[in-house]
Amino acid sequence: MQTTSFTGARTAATVSTPESPQAPTRPASADWAGRPAAGCRGADDLAVVQGLHGERRRAQRFFNLVAPAFRIIDRRLLPEYRGALASLGLAPSQSVLDLGTGTGSLARAFVERGHPVTGVDFAQRLLRRAARQVPTARLETMDLVDLPSLADRGFDIVAMGYLLHGLAPAMRRFVLCEAARISARHVLVFDYARPGPLLVRLVEWLEGPHYPSFVGRPFAEHAAEGELVIERRGVTSDAGGWWLCTGPLAARASPSRGT
Repeated sequence: MQTTSFTGARTAATVSTPESPQAPTRPASADWAGRPAAGCRGADDLAVVQGLHGERRRAQRFFNLVAPAFRIIDRRLLPEYRGALASLGLAPSQSVLDLGTGTGSLARAFVERGHPVTGVDFAQRLLRRAARQVPTARLETMDLVDLPSLADRGFDIVAMGYLLHGLAPAMRRFVLCEAARISARHVLVFDYARPGPLLVRLVEWLEGPHYPSFVGRPFAEHAAEGELVIERRGVTSDAGGWWLCTGPLAARASPSRGT
């Protein structure tokens, strides 16, 4: 697999080791704005996502502000991630791109099972904590709007932990479409499978207005918007779940790549 360095800025939190894959990038001529408005994403989605920069900056400030609270969140999520990955039994040779890696709990669960992991996030305070939690992962400062800079099938697995529920519907669809394009084998999503208790709803209200539009629909509908097919699913908690999906590029991959 031919690889090059990230196009996004690296931070002091970044740790790069020989085991951490360099992220394949798309040629400048293959920028999303120049790609046909067909298939998974259309011109309308492009216009909406390009108009979300103000919301993305507000979200970035919010997550940098609440970074200390992730010590509590990590203690709850890490066991869920470990349990799900144990049940999935994905081959440890498979490379992982962790979108919205935050403080690195999902990246840590993958690294513990031997996967080479690259985590991206736009909140530098979260990434600094991730660098302490997962020193062998490659961590990059990158906003989700910049995902088109990464190459088709650049990672075996694209994963995301409790990311999608906080995104605007157009941004959610954009991320799922990009995850399907970037993954060579699977897209693995952890998120809410149903509305959570009052405390969860309060926290998500503070984060932003998009939680109800996510939990108000079955995940299969969100997956279909990203041209993803759910292969396996499971439960992590009273409100949480996981979905292992395959996208169109992975479906066309050579059988020699395995599952």
